[in-house]
Amino acid sequence: MTAEDIRNRARRRDYLAALDDMFAQTSTADMPWHVVPAEYKWFARVAVAKTVVKALGKGVTLGPPPLDPEVVKAAESLGRKEMAALDLAGPEPAKE
Repeated sequence: MTAEDIRNRARRRDYLAALDDMFAQTSTADMPWHVVPAEYKWFARVAVAKTVVKALGKGVTLGPPPLDPEVVKAAESLGRKEMAALDLAGPEPAKE
């Protein structure tokens, strides 16, 4: 520990107030700040990765795209043999 460390620790409240002011004046709904605890590198990396994935995933549909009606119509017109040839046949219908 140095004399500078002691001087800086004595001003900790000033530094924290400045941080609060900075976040309040620069963090917006479109570009928010994300504070990441960094005591442990592995934890910081996971926290950053989760934050980035969440931000990039906003407004993105993660499911498959809707089926093209023309493709559905063409598939419905196929017979069982054509479906089997395309490996699209479902289970055999139950015989009663």
